[in-house]
Amino acid sequence: MLEHPRNIPADTRHRQPSPPSNQLHVCWANVGRSSPWHITILETAFQKGIEVVCVQEPFTCANSRTSTHPGFTHLAPISTWDSPNTPGSARPRVMTYIRKGCHLRYQARESLNHPDMLWTVVNGVAILNCYRQPHTPHVIQYVTHLLPPEVCLIGGDFNVRHESFEPTTTAANGGVELASWAANASMDYIGVPGQPTHCAGHVLDLTFSNIPFAQSAVDASMHSGSD
Repeated sequence: MLEHPRNIPADTRHRQPSPPSNQLHVCWANVGRSSPWHITILETAFQKGIEVVCVQEPFTCANSRTSTHPGFTHLAPISTWDSPNTPGSARPRVMTYIRKGCHLRYQARESLNHPDMLWTVVNGVAILNCYRQPHTPHVIQYVTHLLPPEVCLIGGDFNVRHESFEPTTTAANGGVELASWAANASMDYIGVPGQPTHCAGHVLDLTFSNIPFAQSAVDASMHSGSD
């Protein structure tokens, strides 16, 4: 059973939401389990001065190994995977990276212990990094039953469709539930409706926020092979 984190204090799919109080920049990217793309997105984010990188479908290998960067601290939703003590265990499908040397205050929330979701709190901003495997219910169920913290970003690869995100599509795969939750929870979709986030031309990667003036943009220079 998944439990919601309690007492959490208070992007670029390839997005850059920027809370006006501290200008926190967050990058979201699905690297399709590719080591070269994973390394590239970390280096590009570092060169652009981005403070938080939320990766979906990261590159992972046995003995709890993944891609890292000397400029970022790496956080995973589970501490070990595919190791001698945990053979065949699920590998994480999200990773979050916090920039070093920027005096950022951060804390990981590991209460979910779920490979597809990771809460972090960075400078008072609660950030949920999600990867929703197609046609699986857990991430959508968790998010749509969530009462968000006061200062919050929720984003990632949701693999849903809804007219409020992509006006020319038909709602599918949990899109109705997610859009309804966002409206009722005052979590604004901060992407540009209809602006593709996937190489196939759809809007599958979403970022929601209740932070006033948070903004999001697709940055083609940070293309990571898939989303």
